[in-house]
Amino acid sequence: MYKRQIYLLNLTDNKLTQVNNPEDLSSYNNIQWNSDCKSFYMLTNFNQDYTGVALYTIEDKSTKYIIQEDADIEQILLDENKQLLHWVSNDQGYSKHHIYNLAKEVNVKAPKWPEGILSLQTSKDGKTILANVRSPKVPGDIWSWNVNDKEVKRVTKSNNAGLNLEDMILPKAHSFEARDGLTVHGLLYSPKQANANTPLVLYLHGGPTSQSRPSFDGMYQYLIAKGFSVFSLNYRGSTGYGKAYTRENDLRKRENELYDLEDTVNYLSDKNIADKNKVAVIGGSYGGYLTMAAMTRLPKTCLLYTSPSPRD
Repeated sequence: MYKRQIYLLNLTDNKLTQVNNPEDLSSYNNIQWNSDCKSFYMLTNFNQDYTGVALYTIEDKSTKYIIQEDADIEQILLDENKQLLHWVSNDQGYSKHHIYNLAKEVNVKAPKWPEGILSLQTSKDGKTILANVRSPKVPGDIWSWNVNDKEVKRVTKSNNAGLNLEDMILPKAHSFEARDGLTVHGLLYSPKQANANTPLVLYLHGGPTSQSRPSFDGMYQYLIAKGFSVFSLNYRGSTGYGKAYTRENDLRKRENELYDLEDTVNYLSDKNIADKNKVAVIGGSYGGYLTMAAMTRLPKTCLLYTSPSPRD
């Protein structure tokens, strides 16, 4: 995670003014100006763990949070009338759409989109919202919603190359306590008849400052169809669970992420979700490094270690 600064450029005199100079590593993005250009909304995790929606006022140089959740907020949109603020949170990898009426300071009921990852766009008048949806059941398509309607409408339908996407498995989010007390996260894809004897593939994403999310993945779905469960581990150091979690593998802490693999296998075995004697680990990029590290440091944890991953 990098230290980011935010500046204001006055186009009249070309004067550059630094807005914030935080002592910690903070992010600033998705800036949305108010109509009077005297303040703007932004996403930031300045002085807090999770990314929230803050209002910065230029005159008094103040930053005030208006929306804070126990989850990272990943996108905000402000309509042309500057009345409705749309925001998307990252809830254990799944996107959740919310709407806030700025004038009335109340939440507005958001539409129900297909489960997965959302990226929103709004029309200038704010009456139509488009969502790019990605999930195991949607490789990537567009839905729309008119604020006067109750339901969303599908706009595009991609060629699925003969696949029945309704057969694709959506993952379930899992969180558990690691050996040092830290809560670790991941997504479990399981066959419908999964039990304590089901073999497990433990997938490690790259990065490490990245996150496994419920998008379409042909390799996962192939393995599930062959009777494997797939656990996509968001080991410590992953994004999407707050700033502190992302820092949990910094410097001397780096070794601890390795033990998250072993703790994951024990957790799933204790829950009768998978057979701890039938576990394979795969990963590419940084996940490949972590796979090789597990092979040398935890040789008895898994039967098979593969890097790079088959998709690479």
